[in-house]
Amino acid sequence: MKRSITRLLYIAAPIGATSLSVARILTSSRRGYPLSALETRTQPSSKRDHIALEEAWARSMLGSWLLRAEGSIVGLFTRRTFSPGDIGEHGFKTSDDGKPQELLNGVLYTQRTPGADADSQGLLIAWYMADEPRLFFEKIARWGYPWRLMTGGRHEMSVSKPYDVPGLGVFVDVRFAGAHDYEIVEEEGVRQKIIPAWVMRLHAGYARLLLDLAVREVVDEYEKGNRGLS
Repeated sequence: MKRSITRLLYIAAPIGATSLSVARILTSSRRGYPLSALETRTQPSSKRDHIALEEAWARSMLGSWLLRAEGSIVGLFTRRTFSPGDIGEHGFKTSDDGKPQELLNGVLYTQRTPGADADSQGLLIAWYMADEPRLFFEKIARWGYPWRLMTGGRHEMSVSKPYDVPGLGVFVDVRFAGAHDYEIVEEEGVRQKIIPAWVMRLHAGYARLLLDLAVREVVDEYEKGNRGLS
């Protein structure tokens, strides 16, 4: 029976942060931003409960221009259409027949929807490494190559409970977490061959960029709307 291990990367940031911190393994950094910025993206707009906030944040992440571009490029090759595919604009769901919801033209798959359990830890999505490169690196790793590829990974997008900052108002933190899954190879013992630390840092940097873009897009839209009302 196959076993697997998970390496976890956790990133957290506030809506509206101008600079973001990446804390690599099981740690986080966060600041606050007015709750009203995220509330402008809830669907319907009158719905402001915590699940609506988590759905709004997940759509904001998946709908950022960089992920939309990534999904559109995949769609161009797989479906011959330059479109990002499903980014959650009609909600997130898991099918009763076991078929997952495809996001970004199959780049990601929904595993758990916001509000699916009592803890409501936001949207959990998964991605899977293609067999060809994974098996190739597993083969050369048996010959002495120092690294193997992951079998896939998961991302979680969640929102903290609103909290009050005296004199400033109600704030909320938004989070983005990622995990890589690896199969355990018994012959490798306690020192399993996984991607090197510098590649992990690249992954962390890309995740940080995605988070930063989504935060900035939400903030820019919120501030532009406020200027239009003034």
